[in-house]
Amino acid sequence: MGIINILAADDSDSLEKIIADAAKQKQSQVLLPKAVYRLDRPLQLKNLNQMSIDGGGSTFLFANPRAGIQVMSCDKLEMANFTLDYAPLPFTQGTVSSIDAAKSQLKLNLHAGYPNPMRLERINLHVFDPVTRNWKVGTPDYFGIKLRNAGNGEYFAEMPKGFEKYVAVGDLVAMDWRSGSAIEIKATRDFRLHDVTIYTAPSIAIIGRFTTGKHFFERVTIKRGPLPEGATEPRLLSAAADALNYAYCENGPDVIGCDFSYQGDDAINFHSVAFPIIKVESPTSILVLRPYPSSEGFPNVIRQGMELRQMDGHDFRVLGRAKLISCEVENGVMPTEKEVSAIFHHYRPERDPSRTVYRLKLETPLDFKEAQFVDIPAISGANFVIRDNYFHDHRARAIRMMASNGVIENNRIERIKQNAITIGGEYAFWREAGWVENLIVRNNTIKDVGQDERLTSTKSYAPAAISLIMRPEDGVTEATSCNRNILIEGNSIDGCSAAGIVVHAVDGAVVRNNKIRNVGYGNLEEAGKSYGFKINSPLVVTPSAINVKLENNILE
Repeated sequence: MGIINILAADDSDSLEKIIADAAKQKQSQVLLPKAVYRLDRPLQLKNLNQMSIDGGGSTFLFANPRAGIQVMSCDKLEMANFTLDYAPLPFTQGTVSSIDAAKSQLKLNLHAGYPNPMRLERINLHVFDPVTRNWKVGTPDYFGIKLRNAGNGEYFAEMPKGFEKYVAVGDLVAMDWRSGSAIEIKATRDFRLHDVTIYTAPSIAIIGRFTTGKHFFERVTIKRGPLPEGATEPRLLSAAADALNYAYCENGPDVIGCDFSYQGDDAINFHSVAFPIIKVESPTSILVLRPYPSSEGFPNVIRQGMELRQMDGHDFRVLGRAKLISCEVENGVMPTEKEVSAIFHHYRPERDPSRTVYRLKLETPLDFKEAQFVDIPAISGANFVIRDNYFHDHRARAIRMMASNGVIENNRIERIKQNAITIGGEYAFWREAGWVENLIVRNNTIKDVGQDERLTSTKSYAPAAISLIMRPEDGVTEATSCNRNILIEGNSIDGCSAAGIVVHAVDGAVVRNNKIRNVGYGNLEEAGKSYGFKINSPLVVTPSAINVKLENNILE
C-alpha cells in the first residue's frame, strides 16, 4: 500500500489538505510524524474511502471547546495511534471553601491552571472525595447549577436544599458545561478506531450517528489527562459526558479491550428513537416529532422494509408491527415550543428551538392514535460485541443497552455511581428506544456500583447492578414483558446499594451461575417504590418477568 508522510502540519487546514491530497492520489495510508498538532477548529474528515490514518503517537490538541475530529460520509476509514486533548480544558475544578446551608450555597476556589466556567448557568457540578479523588460515595449528582463569580478565582454555587448533608468543606468539585464531542462519526460506513487515548471531551468522547456497516473500537482509553499548564492539582474529569454513544445506526460497534474512566456519564450507550405520533393521516401514514433539526439524517438511515413498532404512550407495550415504505421531512406541520416541551421533558428551546416533523409511510395499516409512540429496532445499533473492557470510576452507568442481538462479556466494572448494566428502553423521559431481544450478558466482574442514592430512590426504575428494565411514564407501576430472550450467566457482583440482579419486563430469560454478594445495603424499602418494585432479595424477579429460569445462582 502507498504511504504518504506529513513533514509539517500545525493546524486543521494543513492536515485536511494533506489528507485530501492523499485521497486524490489514491494513497491508502497517511502516516503522521510524532508531534503536537494544535488545532483551532474541528479536524474534518469527509468522503474518505479505504484509507488508514496513523497518528504515529501524535497529540491533537484542540483550542475550541466544541467538536474535535469530525468523520463524515466516509467508507472503510481506519484511525489509530494518537492522543486527543483540549487546551483550555472544557471543564474546571476547585475546592469547597465554605458552606451556607441557610442560603443553599457553597463557595469554591478554582484550582490554579484551570479555566473559568464558560457560562454561569446550567452547570453540572460533581463532588469528589479529597482523599481518594474519586466520586464521593453517597453524594447525588448536581445538574443545572447556577454560579456567581466572586472574583479572584472564587465562585458561589446555588445548590438544592439539603445539599449540606452530602458536601463538606474541603471536598473537591469538577464543573462542566457540555458542548461538542471529541470524535463525531456520522453517516459513515465501516470504521475502525484503535490504540487511541482521549484525555477529555466537551461532552461525549466518541459519538456515532446514522452509521452503516461495521464499526470497531479496540484498545481505546479514556482517562484523566496530565496536569494543565500552571496547575498543581491533578485533573478530576476526563470526558464531560458518555465515553461511547451510538444511536440511529444500522449496527452497533464492537468494543474490545478498551478502558473508560472518570467521564461524567455512561461508558456505553446504544439506542434507537421513540417517535411520538402527533398526527394520524391514515392507517398507513403518520407524522412523528423530534426536538432536533432536520439535518439529523433519519431519511438516510430509515429504509424500506424496516420494521416499525407501534406502542402505547404510557407503558410502551407493543400494539402492532408493520413494514416501512419511507421516511421524509414534513415542513408543513410544526408544533409550538410549548407542545414539544409537553412531550420531551428534556427539551430546552432557550438553548436550541429546533424541531422536526417526519412522515412515516407503511406497507400495511395499523390502528394508530395520537399520543402513541413508534420505534424502529433496525436503527438501534444491534449486532454488537462488548468484550474484555474495563469501565471504572465514573458517574451514571457502565453499559446502558437498548439494542438487540449482542454479547456483553468478560468486562470489569468497578466504582460506578449508578448501575453496572441496564437492559431495556428509556422510553419515557429520554425517549430512547428500545425493547431488547437476544442478548447475552456473561462472565462480567462487577464491584462497588450504585455508589449514590439513585438506585435506592423511590423513582429508581433500575434498582440493581444488572437491571432488566423499561422506563414507563411516571405513575405507571405495571410493566409489560417486551424484552425477549435474555441470558445472564457467570457474572460476579460484589457490592451494590440495591439488588444484584433485577429481572423485569421480559418474556424469556435465563439467569444462571451468577455470584452475588455484599448487596442491598441501601434503603431498600424506598428502592423503585414509584414503579412498584419490591427489592427483598439479592436477585429479584418481578411479576412482569415471565418464562424465567433461575439456575445455580449463589447469593451471599
